[in-house]
This record gives sequence, C-alpha cells and structure tokens, in this order.
Amino acid sequence: MDLTASQKRSSVWEINYRDRVTLASILVQQILADEVAKQQLKSNISEIPKQLKCGFCNTPVHFSEPVHRQLYFKHRSAGKDEEVRGLHSTCPFHTGDDRHPLLAQIYSGEGRWHFETKHFVANILENDPQCKTDSVEVEKYIINHDENTKRRPDVYFEDIQNKKWAIELTNHWMNPTIAVERAKFFRNNNINVIWLLSPKCYLSQDAMFRFTLFGLSGKPNADDGMSSHFNGYAMDDDAILLSKREKKLSVKVLMPSFDLNKTENKIDFHIEEEVIHFSSLTQDNESNVPYLVHKGEDYRQAKEQLAAHQAYELEQKKQFERAEEKRKQREKNALIKANEEKRRQEREQRKRTKEERAKELANAKIGYEKFCNELVTHIKSLLENNFDDLPILNAIAKSEDMNLYLNDKIERIQNLNAKYGFHNAKVLQSLSSLRAHVDQLMSHYRAIMSSDQQAIINKQLSHINYLSQPFDYRYKYKPILSLALEMLDRVPSGLHEDFYQEYWNEISHQIREFSLSVSQEVESIVKESLKLAPIQNHIMKVIGAHNMLKKTNFAIRSQLHLNNIEQLKYLYERLSYSSFS
Repeated sequence: MDLTASQKRSSVWEINYRDRVTLASILVQQILADEVAKQQLKSNISEIPKQLKCGFCNTPVHFSEPVHRQLYFKHRSAGKDEEVRGLHSTCPFHTGDDRHPLLAQIYSGEGRWHFETKHFVANILENDPQCKTDSVEVEKYIINHDENTKRRPDVYFEDIQNKKWAIELTNHWMNPTIAVERAKFFRNNNINVIWLLSPKCYLSQDAMFRFTLFGLSGKPNADDGMSSHFNGYAMDDDAILLSKREKKLSVKVLMPSFDLNKTENKIDFHIEEEVIHFSSLTQDNESNVPYLVHKGEDYRQAKEQLAAHQAYELEQKKQFERAEEKRKQREKNALIKANEEKRRQEREQRKRTKEERAKELANAKIGYEKFCNELVTHIKSLLENNFDDLPILNAIAKSEDMNLYLNDKIERIQNLNAKYGFHNAKVLQSLSSLRAHVDQLMSHYRAIMSSDQQAIINKQLSHINYLSQPFDYRYKYKPILSLALEMLDRVPSGLHEDFYQEYWNEISHQIREFSLSVSQEVESIVKESLKLAPIQNHIMKVIGAHNMLKKTNFAIRSQLHLNNIEQLKYLYERLSYSSFS
C-alpha cells in the first residue's frame, strides 16, 4: 500500500526525532561526565545558538544547571519573533515560560563588592609600575567601528609593553551568551581579558565559576590539539592584601588538576591556587585570555583515561551481553532438546502402550477362545441334566442355579464382546441352547410344584435359614432349635402330603448343619480347656443343643459330636463339681 505524502513526512519526522533523542541522550551523558565539555558546549551554543535545536519544533534551545535541580534543556525566548512564538505554541516540550534567568544579562544588579573592587583594582593599577597610569579607566567605552559594536569593561588599562587589558568582575551568574559576546569582542580588538571572580563565586564553585574556568579560558578544543588552558582568576583577601602591600595588581590564579573518577565514570577536578602579579601571566594571542600554567595536557590525559575506561566498561558490558546471549541460547537449546526428548519419550510411550494393548488383546483373544471352548464343553454336559432323580425342591434349586450360571456366562461374554469386539458363533449357539434347556426345566418343575406351594416351603425355611451360618454363642439359638424341631412334627397347612418327606429332609438338613458347627466349636473348647476353662453358660448351651439334636435322625450319625459332648461333660464335672441333667 502506498503511503500518502503526509504519512511519509510523519514517518521521516519520527525517524529524525528518534535519532535526535538518541543524540541528545548521548550529549547529556557527555555533559554530566565532563565539566569541561559542558562549559565549552555552553560557550559554543552561546556563540552559535542554532547548533542546538528542539527535535520537535526545530527552534534553538539551551541548557541550564540551577543549584537545586538537575541539568535540563529549555527553549530560547521567542522575543518579538511571531513565527518562533507560533512554533513554541504547538511544541509539546515548550513550557510556555520565557522568564528564565538565562534571558537576563545579569542575574542581579551591581552590588557593593562589584563597585568597591573595580575602583580598588583601578587605584592599584595607577600605581603599578607595569601599567601605564594614564591608560587606567573604569568602564571605559571601547568602540569597534568596523563591526559597529561597543563594550564597557569594568576596568581597562594598558601595560608598559603597550598590551591592552580588560578586567571583568564577576560576583553573580551571567548569561553565557553575554559573556561569550564580550570575550569575542575583546578577542577581535586584541584586548587581553581577565575574568576576575569574587570569593563567593570561586569558593562555592558555582556555575559562573565553572563557566569562567572551562568555557572562557581560551578557545575550545580543536582537532589538532588542546588550546584551552583552564586558568581562572579571583580577587580574594590574599590577592587584595598582596596588592595593597606591593602596590601592584596581584590576582589569585585558579588552576584545576583533572582526575578520572572510575566509580562515577566521569572526570573530577580539584583547584590549585597561586597569587601572582598579572605580568607573570602568559598571553594567548589566539584567545586573548592569559594563563599562568597551561592545564590542557592534564585535561587531555584525563579525557583519554575516561575514554579508555568507558571503552573498557563498554567492552565489559558487551562481553556480559554476549555471555548472557550465549547463556540464553544454551537455555533455549536445552529447552528445545528437552522438548524433543519429551516428545520422543511420549512417542515411545505411545508405541509401548500400543504394543502392550496389542499384546493384551492377543492374550485376551487366547483367553476368550479358551473360555469359550471350555464353556461349550461344559454346556454339552449341562444339556443332559434333567434332574429327574432329584426331589422336586432340589431340582428346582438346580434349575435356578443353572439359570444363574447361564446369566453369569452371558454377562461375561457380552462384556468381552463390548471391550474387545470378540465374536464366537459356537459359544453363542451353545448359550442359546442352554437358555432353551433352562427355560424348559424351570417351566417343567414350576408346573409340578405350584408357586404357592414353593412359597409355603420357602417361608418356613426362612425362619431357620441362618442355622447354617457359622456358630456364634451371641445368638439365642435354643428357641430357634425348638421351632425347627416343631416344624418336623407339624406339616404346614396347604402343603400336599406328597411333598412332606421332601420338606422334612430340608429342615433336617438345616439342623444337621447347625449340629456340625456346634461340634466344631466344642472341639475347639476342649483343645483350649487346659489354658482357659470354659464358661459355664457356654457349656450349658452346647449340652442343651445336644439334647435337642437327639430327637432327629441325624443323632446316630454324629458320633464325633457325641464324643465331644461327653468330653465336655467330663471336663465340666471336674471343673465345677456339678452334674448335668
């Protein structure tokens, strides 16, 4: 899709703006790391304002460094320029405040120190043998007709070598633009200028002190070498006393020594002081700013150390980033490898599961066929059972058992068919045949014994069916035995005489099962009698059960039971010295 002209301009502006922001960020880092570079940049901007512009509205900006705030950039005043004022009104970075100290020529008016010091300096110079007395003048008008400019230095004089001098007293902050214009004027008119600081300025090392020391001390750094000497001057008590005593103009020279601060990654400086006569200063023909000791080389070495240290730290950072990149790549590769291994294991697990499933299916198929074959064989024998030689109740029970067996096998076959999808026609045929046989048997015996008659017998049996359960003394079984024995003597009403013998056999069978459980319990008691004597009421219950059992036809076949009872009686007689009835 083609971009419109407006979109293209917007895109270009965004790219240029990002580039400018990056350059501004680099510039701020350099300014914060190097006081000299900061002050010289301030001097350059003051001389050529248009070299530092806002990245949005493209109008000149300057930077400020107030005492209680960090360094920041600010738009220059639009003044009477309506076009610039209109650009400021649409710029999102313009605060709308033009009343900044940078726009004033002098932060505060001439004070007492300024007035007294310039007249003191003038009086001393009038008596200084290195100075032409009649050349000394306070706030002398100096006019450059070629450039149509003029200046009034605080003190003007000429020395005996006919060199021109100007002394500018500084007690307060001054707009760098004004200071640079004055320095340029003196340089163009071949006048040596001394920026003479008050004690307040140089002792506090305020912005004007640093700008004088690093921004006005000769021409800024050039590509072919270091030309700035970084000497500053102050008129303090030491200089005043020496000037009074010798009647010569003495000033205090402020000379910085530069050191690399590795911790904060910047260049620090400390000031060396020396009070000298102005004639000891070396004149700089290029900048017309004299100096005592050239500190440019010292600064250059510190700057090289800073650059080397920054390069070292940058290399360390790059090495760390490369190491981090390698570490992240290793972690990424390890993760990829781990994921591949995980997928491989999952594939193998699926393969093993499939193989195990196939093996399980094969084994199940074998088991299924074996089960079917055994079932077919067994069904063949079941189809021959008609239970004609059994009592009717037993035949009915056998038929019902055969029905339960059939249902169980059918359910198992259905489950296997649903789980594995197996099919065996032979076993299905056999099960169908068995179903028909079972249905025929149950229909036949139901026809012989009506459901009402079966219900009568089942109801009678239900009263004593728990006699076949394991023997437990907690039950009150004496009434139950009495009931069972009564059932033997009384045929229930509604039961045909043909079924009496079958009914009597069933009840007798239940009692016999109970008798066997009593016998087993007695045998256990006898075996443990020497360790723990039997409890009397237990023995009485067993003997009572024995007496009732004698009335049945099973008594003669329970010789083991009778022997156990006799032993129990004997044991009890010996333990309790009692007799049983």
